[in-house]
Amino acid sequence: MSQLSHGIYKFVNRQSGTAMDVVRNSVVGTPPSYFKTQQWEIIPSGDGYMIRNVETQKYLSFQTLFPASSVVTTSYPTTWDINRVYIPYESAVFYE
Repeated sequence: MSQLSHGIYKFVNRQSGTAMDVVRNSVVGTPPSYFKTQQWEIIPSGDGYMIRNVETQKYLSFQTLFPASSVVTTSYPTTWDINRVYIPYESAVFYE
């Protein structure tokens, strides 16, 4: 697991270029902007991280515990594992 600092982050899909955004309680990809719905607070929590939306103050979670469940926001925190990925031929670091 990577060590991320507590702070505000924006998640951008490397392939589509869209930013993780909140529309109602759904999490969707939209063009990057400065809207607070695209800003996410990373909060260390035990061996993982809680991810909370800056605008709604709701946490990133799953709609159900079944495979292929939708990602949503909820009032209840979920702990996520965030891994650092280094791409040597791009000399770039990403997180997944």
